[in-house]
Amino acid sequence: MIARKSMSQRAVILFGLLGLLSPICAQAPATRYELGRRLAAMERAFELHSGPVARGRALPHLVDAVGAFFGLRMSKAGHRLDQARFALESPDLPSEDLVLATSLAIELETRALTRGPAALRARIKPFYETGVKIPPDLRIVGVLMSGDGKAARGCVDLPITELPTEVPLQVGDLAEADLRLELQILRGEQRILRSEHHLSIVESPIPRAQAVLHAKVDATVASPSDLASLRAGAEAVIEAAKGRIAERDQPIVAWLRELERGRNLVENGKPWLSTRSGDFSCSLSVIDQVLPMRLQVPAGLTTEKPAPLIIAYHGAGGSENMWFEAYGAGKLARLAASRGIMVAALRSGGGRVGIGAITEALAKHWPIDRTRIVVIGHSMGASQAIAAVTREPQIVRAVGIFGGGGAPKDPTVWSKIASFGGAGSEDFGRSGVVAFCEALTAVGHKKVRLETITPSEHLTVVQAGLDAWFAWLDGELAR
Repeated sequence: MIARKSMSQRAVILFGLLGLLSPICAQAPATRYELGRRLAAMERAFELHSGPVARGRALPHLVDAVGAFFGLRMSKAGHRLDQARFALESPDLPSEDLVLATSLAIELETRALTRGPAALRARIKPFYETGVKIPPDLRIVGVLMSGDGKAARGCVDLPITELPTEVPLQVGDLAEADLRLELQILRGEQRILRSEHHLSIVESPIPRAQAVLHAKVDATVASPSDLASLRAGAEAVIEAAKGRIAERDQPIVAWLRELERGRNLVENGKPWLSTRSGDFSCSLSVIDQVLPMRLQVPAGLTTEKPAPLIIAYHGAGGSENMWFEAYGAGKLARLAASRGIMVAALRSGGGRVGIGAITEALAKHWPIDRTRIVVIGHSMGASQAIAAVTREPQIVRAVGIFGGGGAPKDPTVWSKIASFGGAGSEDFGRSGVVAFCEALTAVGHKKVRLETITPSEHLTVVQAGLDAWFAWLDGELAR
């Protein structure tokens, strides 16, 4: 069954790790979101079952999933991800009931419901075909729970007699809150599958977001990044209130209240972003561009206690959320947080803006240890990371390259950079990682490590290799 996950961790993003950027991004938002849920579920199982036997069982399904992504066969990709998860969890074949229930996608018409008496519709349909017939006693049961899980109320208990089908969720007149919606697929009284979703009940979301958009500020005094982040956040809230399906879940009430806090600060001539810590999205003003990114900022930073910084480049077809939701269901962010390291995950390579400019823009808001700047990249992001470091090698302390890359244009400038290449045993991008490490070694660089990650392929090479990378990075940052 799908493991329970907290609301803050449960935000789900798409699968995009591979090439073919434009066709992948053109996929319907609901498809991207649903496939992202399956990827995250597989990654959680991959983390729990770390032995070579379990991972070896999953490997053929994961290799097939990569091929399905390249072929833009998203239903097949989802099917292979589910099969990989089953293989990780047990050597036995899953029951037909579990196969059928797992194949179903549950789509909410919105995840940001304006407060007031209402019934919310959920559409249940197969994400892929299984050939399993619907049993006569299949049903869906749901409860709405508060964020702390203490208060709950039933919202649906209906049979599933045909697919696709729509069911009404009786929300009622609830107070403004970020809620968890737990839906269960039952056969008789036996639970087959549990699925959690985010739902926010919001009071007047659009007028409040528009008030943030039209904040009365002195633009000559306010931080451009503060203003850009408020604008982007308010626009996203408006889209969510209109029913737009985003690639990840987000507690809209908490988000809107934070935006309102930011508006009040900037209207009074005070900074906003520099008061924030933890995990959040940001639109950073760098030179003449605004760069969307996702940040993890350690609490309690001071000029006497600055944070090391990891700048992360994602694979093609993805977004900055990959490093917080995928690649091990957010493993990079978790491991960095436990070490007090700041993470800045860039969208689409940061538009070729230099590492130095990004670092300086971040340093206007948070204390950063400029002697410990680290870069990591996967697949397309590996190539972008190598290019960015080659342009400004004097800034970077250490680098991690996974699932691609290739030889730098000028490997001689890397002499002082500690470099790690994570090559999956079954990864089609393995040759790019090997070429990267061999090019550095060929010109005499001593601080180069090539690690073969076994067993892994393109989808899991980062997740499987992060423990080794951080163990290596700890030593490099301590020098």
